[in-house]
Amino acid sequence: MLERPPNLSGGWLGAPGTLQFNFVHRFGVGPAPLRKVTNSPTFLLSYQLPLPLLIGFNYATSSDVGGANYPNEWETFGRYARSGVALQAGYNQAAASVDAELKEAVPTMQIVHYDTYALCFDAVRDKQVSGFLADEVLLWAYAQKSSAPSDYMMIPDYDLPRTAGFAIKKDEPRFTKFVDDVLLDLEKSGEAEKIFNAWFAPVKRPFKITAD
Repeated sequence: MLERPPNLSGGWLGAPGTLQFNFVHRFGVGPAPLRKVTNSPTFLLSYQLPLPLLIGFNYATSSDVGGANYPNEWETFGRYARSGVALQAGYNQAAASVDAELKEAVPTMQIVHYDTYALCFDAVRDKQVSGFLADEVLLWAYAQKSSAPSDYMMIPDYDLPRTAGFAIKKDEPRFTKFVDDVLLDLEKSGEAEKIFNAWFAPVKRPFKITAD
C-alpha cells in the first residue's frame, strides 16, 4: 500500500479526487476446546471530495452486531477534517441502540426515559418501573441512601465490563509520569477516598489506585 487506508483511525482523508477501495480482515477465535479461528473481510469504498470531506461505505461480512437479522452489514459514513480536528458521522443498517436491542430480546419490555439517575431511582422506589441500568457503585449508593436499602438487589450473575481511563498523546513520558504521580499522591494522601465518599458514600470504595 502506498497510502494509509481510510478505515484506519484518525482524521485521514486522502488526496482530493481519489477513489479508494480496500479491505481488512477481522479474526475471531471460537470457544474451547477447539478454539476455531475465523476470518471475515470488511470492504470499504470511499471518495475524497475537493472539499476536506471523505464519503464512503463499508460492507462487513459475518456481522458482529447484526445478529440473525443481518448476517452482513452496510455502513455509510462521512468524515470532515480541518486544522487537525476530524468529525465523522455514519449510519449502520444493522446496528441498533441499547433500547432497540433490549426490545428485540424482550419484546414485552416497556422502556421509560428519565433525565437524571435520581429520577430513575425514585421511579424504582415508587414502583413505577421494575429497575434501571447504571454503574453498580452508583446503584448501591442510591440504595444505601434510601430508607430501606434491603428492598433493592442487583441482577445476579450479570456482568457488563467497562473500562475507564485517560487518553494522552503518545511518547509523552514526562506528562505520563506527572499524571501517574498525581493519582498515586491522591491515593496516598487519602484524598481519593474523600472524593469517592463525597459522591458514593456510604458505599465502600471497591478499588485502590496503584502503579502497574
